[in-house]
Amino acid sequence: ILSAPVMIDLDFKPVEFRCTRTEVGISFATYRFTAVDRPVVVRPVTGATVTVDANYVCRCFSIDNADAVVEGLCIRRGRTTANNSCNGNGVLFGANGGTLRNCTVELCQGGIGSKGNGVYLSGGALVTGCTIRNCQANANGTEYGIGAYLAKGTLERCLVTGCTRTGFKDSQPADGA
Repeated sequence: ILSAPVMIDLDFKPVEFRCTRTEVGISFATYRFTAVDRPVVVRPVTGATVTVDANYVCRCFSIDNADAVVEGLCIRRGRTTANNSCNGNGVLFGANGGTLRNCTVELCQGGIGSKGNGVYLSGGALVTGCTIRNCQANANGTEYGIGAYLAKGTLERCLVTGCTRTGFKDSQPADGA
């Protein structure tokens, strides 16, 4: 059940999300959104398991509204490749922040110079009760905060685990923010 207009593209291209209501209940198995820039709550309908999967083609979410909330989702396989503008490959918070609550962010990858492959917090963003796991960087990828990078925001009651970097001279596990 969708309570707002959402375009779904099964060819795994980014989906443009434009909401005209204050709550979006989603129940399909897999979605791909790009922007949440309005005061809206995006969450699964009761009992639904919802995955937002970018299939390593694009970022999963860009959240840029202090009153926007994304909650209860599995967010996976976000990836960007543009140099110097590829922060937050799973979730990128813009200058106006927002909230990510009780989500799993996993298997996200970054491009050259990226920060926060899983989640990049800015604008006073809040990430709470989330698991950020198995995000990865290679020698041409993320330099800082493979799981999460805090430019301006709060990471609370979260688990960041299994995030690694490979191909660097000093390759080692890189969990944490």
